[in-house]
Amino acid sequence: MAAVEVLRSAPLPSPLIGDDVDWWFGPRTVAVLKAAGIRTLADLTVRVPRRRCWWTSIDGLGPARAREIEALFAAHPDLTERARALVPVLPASDVMPFERIVVPDEVDGTRGTFRAPAPTCALRANDDYEVVQAWLSLHEAPATQ
Repeated sequence: MAAVEVLRSAPLPSPLIGDDVDWWFGPRTVAVLKAAGIRTLADLTVRVPRRRCWWTSIDGLGPARAREIEALFAAHPDLTERARALVPVLPASDVMPFERIVVPDEVDGTRGTFRAPAPTCALRANDDYEVVQAWLSLHEAPATQ
């Protein structure tokens, strides 16, 4: 009985950035997140606080489950701050080598509206980044190689 009383008066645990999603969400939400490769709250912080409609790229999540996840981040804003501390800050620059560009999955063009079915494409590119690389390789002059 004493242990139960101690638990009743103990503060609720706060989520930590490295916590597994199993600890904070229901089984259906966890199954969808893990199928998308999202295993920890750190994996979620990359998506949730940064983008509107972030859940559209996760099959099976939907707006109702997304609101459940967003509620956790709203109740614990320190999660977002901890996530920002993990991301390296690069000096601001307008110029960057093409090879260093990282395109988020949501906008990489793999599921684009105007993307033709793979069997009908003459160019074997899986996303927009590969399309640009192919175009550059066709137009590169020997002097710039």
